[in-house]
Amino acid sequence: MKTLVPVGLLVAVLGIASFFVNLPKTETAGLKIGDANIGVQTTHSEPVPRTLSIVLVLAGLGIAVAGNRK
Repeated sequence: MKTLVPVGLLVAVLGIASFFVNLPKTETAGLKIGDANIGVQTTHSEPVPRTLSIVLVLAGLGIAVAGNRK
């Protein structure tokens, strides 16, 4: 059960890091006429949803506490 403590802390740290990291997203818009293909590809970053970050932090802390109990 002592292995749960480092795993829980790792999940909590990843949850905290997800508050500051943006995920890249690529979108492609195009027009295809016959064999010709005209397209534009755009890339932008979106933040990780806050609820997911909070769930990761709370789950990590819960796992660490559960692993610390006997």
